[in-house]
Amino acid sequence: MKILLFPVVIAGLLYADPVAAMESFIDAVYRCDAETVFGMLSDENRASITLTLAMSKLQPVSAAERLSLRIGSPVNGGELSRWTEADFVKAVLEAPILSTVLPPRNTITCSVSEMKGDTAVVACRAALPSGGEGETRFALVMQGGMWRVGEPFL
Repeated sequence: MKILLFPVVIAGLLYADPVAAMESFIDAVYRCDAETVFGMLSDENRASITLTLAMSKLQPVSAAERLSLRIGSPVNGGELSRWTEADFVKAVLEAPILSTVLPPRNTITCSVSEMKGDTAVVACRAALPSGGEGETRFALVMQGGMWRVGEPFL
């Protein structure tokens, strides 16, 4: 029994701090680890992806066309009708358009800018191609004993 709890304890320690959770989330995005990304999203974000995918499966051909345009990569309606949430997230993570807007991973640093109870805002700074530095803030929420990304994924 103790051995089975070890991964849960380790995950809890990794994500006990909002900055560590954000860093882990960013690492998962750069690895295109769709299952980890999906698992680190807030309950509301995961529900939104589940609903979007379910609605897409009602008309997979037209949904695939819209998604193809949105992510800049071809999506097949037949494949889409068999996708899981992780498959959907993976398609977004592997989208060519995403790689054009992401800064190099080694230029991203994160810090807590606000924290109140079970919510936190993490500020992530990264080098811009123009030579300056940009900042993006992400809302995180404590759910299920770990910090999860509260910003809409889609």
